[in-house]
Amino acid sequence: MNAFLTVIPIILIRYGLLSIINKEALKRAGFFAPLIGREKVVFWIY
Repeated sequence: MNAFLTVIPIILIRYGLLSIINKEALKRAGFFAPLIGREKVVFWIY
């Protein structure tokens, strides 16, 4: 439960605050570098 409560502010900052400040910033924050190999599996879990 504590881990979940720790993640809530991170999600709010990443999506909520960035969308309020600048729509373009939200798109830049959502960009991930191209993935190879096992990184693809980890990305889907994330």
